[in-house]
Amino acid sequence: MNKQNLNPWLYFFITLGAGYLGGHKFLDRKAGMGILYFFTFGLFGIGWFVDSIKAFILAIKGKPATNKANESVNYTATNTTTKHSYTNFNVATNFDDKDIIYSKIKGVTYPCVNDSNYNRQDLISSLKPNELLNYKKYLHENEPAIMLLNKKGLDLGFISKELANELYNEDDLKIYVTEVTGGNDRTYGCNIIIKKEKTRKNISSESPTVQNNKKSKEEMTTITAKLTQVKSRCLNDEDSNRQDYIAMLEEGDELDYDMDYNGNGKPQIIILDDCGNDIGTLSKSLSEKLEFELLDKITVLEITGGYGDYGCKVEIEY
Repeated sequence: MNKQNLNPWLYFFITLGAGYLGGHKFLDRKAGMGILYFFTFGLFGIGWFVDSIKAFILAIKGKPATNKANESVNYTATNTTTKHSYTNFNVATNFDDKDIIYSKIKGVTYPCVNDSNYNRQDLISSLKPNELLNYKKYLHENEPAIMLLNKKGLDLGFISKELANELYNEDDLKIYVTEVTGGNDRTYGCNIIIKKEKTRKNISSESPTVQNNKKSKEEMTTITAKLTQVKSRCLNDEDSNRQDYIAMLEEGDELDYDMDYNGNGKPQIIILDDCGNDIGTLSKSLSEKLEFELLDKITVLEITGGYGDYGCKVEIEY
């Protein structure tokens, strides 16, 4: 079975046959929900029923159920940055050749990581020339990587390893669509141009691996913080609530993080558990303070409150 592109009918039968024990949740690497389903028999049958209907609809439509943990791109939230900007730009009249890099999007045939209801080919086919793309920086096997996203934050693919190494420390990249290729029974592709704006603050031109090695333990700064927005629904799974995942955390657990930007361009650091489920955010002021820092380690200090009112205190090293 190809775990990167699960057969939708197989996924449906797994959900139908083992969903009341959380089998499909474990398959999706949502261990927390899997455990919850296991001990509540699929949220008393209701969650199992709803998930089975959803899986059946996906199977009818022929859309793959993606195992996010086994997608070819493996997120490591040691340092992630997401840029959001939705303004189209006339590439031909505003850029000189010396200002830009010509390239194309890689990995366009893989399933969409951010939403298994979509595939990248459908998303690529809907792009328009001069459209400005978003991007996400992260580490893949401790190497720089840059994923490209459409206006809704759905992943389209990534840029080459060589370009990712070159551009990882750039603070503000502008990436535009120049042409969508393929179609008519051929695989869609997408040509892009990349404009470098300025160099990222506090980071030299060396790779993040070298940077991390240069910063000794004595140079690390440690702060404590209380997570905010802990009662909201999960961004990456609207069927789940952050309270459910916080309840399963223990003191000493290591957490990951992601960086998002709101409509005003302000940073927001989102905290993730070890399965990638978002459990809360850092405050606005703290997110702005740490925007250009490499967060080395985030650890659970204390779980406060009780059912429906859980809180989480964390320790951050950077």
